[in-house]
Amino acid sequence: VKGSINECYGKFSSGKSFILYKTIAENQKIHPDAYFAIVLFEDLDKDWVAKCGVDLDRLYIVEPDWMEDGLDIAEELIKSREFFLIGIDSWGAMCPKAEYDAPMEANTMALRARLGNKFIRKIAGVSPNGDNVDLGNTTLIIINQVYDKIGGPVIVSAPPSNKAIEFFGRILVQVKKDFELTLQDKKTGQVIYQGCSFVIDKNKTQPPKNKGHFVFNLKDNPLGKAGDIQLAEELTTYGALSGVIKKGGAWYTVPECFGGVRFQGKDKLVEWLASYPEYHLPLKNLVLESMIRLSAEGIVEENESEEEYEDEEL
Repeated sequence: VKGSINECYGKFSSGKSFILYKTIAENQKIHPDAYFAIVLFEDLDKDWVAKCGVDLDRLYIVEPDWMEDGLDIAEELIKSREFFLIGIDSWGAMCPKAEYDAPMEANTMALRARLGNKFIRKIAGVSPNGDNVDLGNTTLIIINQVYDKIGGPVIVSAPPSNKAIEFFGRILVQVKKDFELTLQDKKTGQVIYQGCSFVIDKNKTQPPKNKGHFVFNLKDNPLGKAGDIQLAEELTTYGALSGVIKKGGAWYTVPECFGGVRFQGKDKLVEWLASYPEYHLPLKNLVLESMIRLSAEGIVEENESEEEYEDEEL
């Protein structure tokens, strides 16, 4: 959303940075004259970013040493009004200079939180000093880690320095690695493709707590190229949810306009769809039309529960 603060957070290797890269790549296609930037506090594999579809020639990469420098640069980029989207990767990796310079026994508790909250208040337009920064049409996407909060009967994982982002963020998304949808090479142990599930914890544009998942390829494989989201898997999942693909127990049937073919098991349908890329766009349009119609009627729901699916397969 233009002119907004957004956050994507989760544990390591959950797909957070991938979401940022794909967001940049898709918007570069839509807005060919726009500028994009990443304020980087972690490593960046440019080969992988390029495979995700990002045009590196149109991506301004800033690698500051300290948190203060990075946030000052981000503020200046916003003030320039030349950047369509700015990413910070990652909030949890930022280190204040005072913390780095201080001896190990020095107490620098909440220093990062104070600096981060001041930055968010300034760009959100509520700085008590009156030195507010207008986001304008710039979208800010913050990638954040999660830390375990210990001290009670339950260990809770939450992003650090996050109160101001929670208050002023437009969309806050929690991402988790979906191990059931992740495939590893049995010989090398390398991940071929990875599943990600997400929950939209806060959403000022739609009802919150919506859930979903996607699968992206880390290596080239029969279901797609490295850096791509597996569209065949998404079409199967949301085609069944929308009723475009008929689901009965373990059986899936595609519409008659695609041959009315019937498959036992989701994986077989995904493999079949991956081999017919010419079906992807027309099927996607049918699914979107059905989802919009069902959403307006308030009756979007799964055709059958996961338990019924498992019982039928057994």
